[in-house]
Order: sequence, then structure tokens, then C-alpha cells
Amino acid sequence: MPEAIRREFVGITDQALDALRQRIGQRIERTLEPWCYEATRDNIRHYAHGIGDDNPLWCDPAYGKTTRYGDIIALPSFLFACSRIVSGYVGGRNMAKTSVTPVRK
Repeated sequence: MPEAIRREFVGITDQALDALRQRIGQRIERTLEPWCYEATRDNIRHYAHGIGDDNPLWCDPAYGKTTRYGDIIALPSFLFACSRIVSGYVGGRNMAKTSVTPVRK
């Protein structure tokens, strides 16, 4: 990567963790579309930066050209951006709409 580029990524903060804790127990709504339909250079780079991984194999086209792949490649977890099903996602479940009775202790 050119030396002029400086990348900084936000770390995990107490504030971010508190915001995520507020989502515990909230229903995850179904989405109609995956986040990405194609493994484009921009989609791969945005995903990698989003998870804090700036490996040049998926972020730097000049580096990618020097590898056996001949270009950047998508990181293995990029598949999750294309399909929620592969991650085990089953969506939120409204118990009132199912025939299953919740077990009460």
C-alpha cells in the first residue's frame, strides 16, 4: 500500500457495547435482500474495513496483482454479506404466530 494512506479503525467501546446491549431481546426483522449481490472490489473493501481487517489481499489491488490470485480476493467471511442463511440466521420468531407453546418454569 502507498505510505501516504493511513487507515484507522474504531475499536470496541463501552458506549458501543451499551448500545448493542439495548438490542437484546428485540426482534430481528427479515430483510428482503442480502447486503451484497456481487463480490466487487468496493464491496469487499468496505466489508473488510467494516470488520476492521485491512489485509492487503482483500484491500489493495496493487498487492493483489503480486499474488497467485492475480487480484484482490474476498475474505472468507464475506459470504455472510451475501447470504444471511449461511451464518445460521433464522430470523425473529413471534411466538404468538406459531403453534409452539413456550415453556414456562
